[in-house]
Amino acid sequence: MLESINTNVRVVVATLGGTLGAATRPENWKNLHAGLTVWLSQSEAKDEASAEEEARMAKQSENQAYAMADVIVKLGGWDSDAARPAAEGCLRALKCLLESDKELPGKKSLYIRMGCRGDWPNLLPPGWNPSEKDAQVATA
Repeated sequence: MLESINTNVRVVVATLGGTLGAATRPENWKNLHAGLTVWLSQSEAKDEASAEEEARMAKQSENQAYAMADVIVKLGGWDSDAARPAAEGCLRALKCLLESDKELPGKKSLYIRMGCRGDWPNLLPPGWNPSEKDAQVATA
């Protein structure tokens, strides 16, 4: 499913969270990297600064999926009133991401054109074979 939609633009894909979600399986990330990934996570923080610190620590944690997400949005809860703050948090985080790296959309586009081979973020030259360990890294 992820492979079939990774070349579409203006698509939002939500995967199941927790240990059963698509983002927890490393083989899915070659396709997830084709878009901008947002990890929604429940937070214990009482203010925005604490939530930012919690997200920074999560990205450095052992959880591979956290580390590979483009942005992490911490939510105060999962109740019905959380939809609007979650959407606003996602939009703010994506805006910051795109402002911090103006080249990111072009890099993602190149990654898609090269076939989502799993070499994100260090795009390798055409003809790269993922089974060759000594491949030279090229910058996009």
